[in-house]
Amino acid sequence: MQQSITAIKKPVDKIRVLLADDHALFRKGLVGVLNLEPDIEVVGEAADGRIAVELARQFNPDVILMDVTMPNVDGIEATRRITSTQQGYALSGYPPMRKKIWPRRYIKRGQYPTYPKTSRRNS
Repeated sequence: MQQSITAIKKPVDKIRVLLADDHALFRKGLVGVLNLEPDIEVVGEAADGRIAVELARQFNPDVILMDVTMPNVDGIEATRRITSTQQGYALSGYPPMRKKIWPRRYIKRGQYPTYPKTSRRNS
């Protein structure tokens, strides 16, 4: 007699994302794109690095998308503050234009990979 095996699909939790960018239009556009994905939930938006640090502590996201150049506290310092007190984040930064110094500084702070805002979808 042959037994049948039934796979039970376990519900997958949504990936919780925090966005940090001082350009509101860019941030809102990215939120709109991410909200199209059923397995992604944007849990917070920050217009500067100081707020990003606060929201990371408050919401404990799975992923943080961080701009490098923001007012008050830049993305590199915000990353340092977040990773010095909390672990388990997937941090990704995006430097302005095509500057090469930013990615090295991000990686040194524990953040990777970096993508310039000018990246094409297929690159």
